[in-house]
Amino acid sequence: PATGNPQGSTATANAGYSFDGWYLGETKVGTELAYKPSKNNDGIYEAATYTAKFTPNTDTKYVVETYLEGDNGYPEKPSTTENRQATTDTTVSVTEEDKTAPEGYALDPNAPNVFEGTVLGDGSLVLKVYFAKDEIGENPEDPGDDIPDKYQILFTYVAKGNGSVSGTTYELHTFTDEDGNYVEPTATVPKAQVKATANPGYHIDKWVDESSTDLGNGTAPEFGDTTYTTNQAFTVSFAENDNVTINY
Repeated sequence: PATGNPQGSTATANAGYSFDGWYLGETKVGTELAYKPSKNNDGIYEAATYTAKFTPNTDTKYVVETYLEGDNGYPEKPSTTENRQATTDTTVSVTEEDKTAPEGYALDPNAPNVFEGTVLGDGSLVLKVYFAKDEIGENPEDPGDDIPDKYQILFTYVAKGNGSVSGTTYELHTFTDEDGNYVEPTATVPKAQVKATANPGYHIDKWVDESSTDLGNGTAPEFGDTTYTTNQAFTVSFAENDNVTINY
């Protein structure tokens, strides 16, 4: 005002910002937090609007956490934590390196990942990356296929002594929805594209699963309506023929 005594103002920066100065238009007129206008050359206070300007800090903290799946799912506390810095109110993302799974794991697309976010002035932004176990794959000689095991079922077919099993003895099922997204396994009947062959002097005794369920004594296990939702090994055993004549 042209008359009276201005009270002045004190600038307060929000978290993640630093005070730049007081401005009259584009002209900086003060660098202290507290500012009170001065009289002009005529000894009066001119009506004017003074603006406090603030700049975002370039070293505001944010955190990147990774979680490794255990036997009972994901832990409550992160497996690794890394503090990083960026400019307040800018968008940051995890890196491709952050999303590279450790050996024996695969990135879990269905976990509550937080791949990007806005850097908050109080440093509370947390980005999160989840890795699920990946110990099985299409090739039994090369474990892992970048697909979390939790979205797969593996059926294997093995023989005890005195015989063998041929065919597709390593049967892997991967479960996806119509859009190609991984989903939890559903009850599945094994294909059992295998053939058991007894050694001379022996015959097939029976097939069993890991619960010792009798699956018949054919060259392949007979499942009928039996389904599975977890990995299973199916084992065929052989018995010695009666009245075997051994020539020396």
